[in-house]
Amino acid sequence: MFDFNARSHHLAKDLARDLAVSSVILLAVLAGPGCLTVTSEDIEPPGATTGAPPGGPQATCVPKDVVFPPTPANHLATSTVVCTNTGTSPTGENLMISITGTGSPVFSAQFMAGTYPASGLAPNQKAQISLSYTPGGVSADQATLMVATNVGNVTIPLLGDGLAPSCQLSIATSELTFPDVTVGASSAPIAFAIENVGQVDCQIKAPIMIGDDSTGSFQVLSTSIQPNGSEYAIPPPGTESTSRLVIQVGFTPTTRGVLTGWVGDFVSLSGTGD
Repeated sequence: MFDFNARSHHLAKDLARDLAVSSVILLAVLAGPGCLTVTSEDIEPPGATTGAPPGGPQATCVPKDVVFPPTPANHLATSTVVCTNTGTSPTGENLMISITGTGSPVFSAQFMAGTYPASGLAPNQKAQISLSYTPGGVSADQATLMVATNVGNVTIPLLGDGLAPSCQLSIATSELTFPDVTVGASSAPIAFAIENVGQVDCQIKAPIMIGDDSTGSFQVLSTSIQPNGSEYAIPPPGTESTSRLVIQVGFTPTTRGVLTGWVGDFVSLSGTGD
């Protein structure tokens, strides 16, 4: 506490000048007649992901890290990162993205079309980055997405686990519809295929049965692969002469009206008996 006279007044001014060079704010509070209390408080610049000085462009990206779901080998998982100019002026034209680290070959990144203007991001404008992860096998992959701007770099960890390849089946149709048929007569058979589009053998329980057909009007006539005991084994593409199990279904209505059923859990059936 200083006596408020000419000498202490000059002393406070000198103290304020000396402290100002250390980025310290002096708060002078008149505590009472003839008294001056001097306190100080450090200046803290507002935080920004890029560490940019206040008043200019600042890039902030979310989320702060990306964890992909467990993904079978050679399959694709995707995610998105959104970067925003949280400052007060454009970020410029040099916003660039890259992926670094030992796991970088299985990750990729690119700006989504139309989300990043060539003139840079205006304040509060966003750019979206599309990320993909394609593991090559059973693995624990790590890399870093780097977003380089004219005010600093933003780094985002990327994590993903690759799983062993799994069976993948594809069926081109979900329903077989037979034409109207006289009761007791048979329609021309209709076939559909269950195709292995993965990388390992797929097993389907045998025999393939007709379900939910209380009238007994539908029949499985044939299959292109013979069962091996209690299973059909469908090889992956490129390893055998065929990677498809073709099933022929017949329709012989036993009663009038619209009749329905299922081939296993794969395809629904419908037809009308006249």
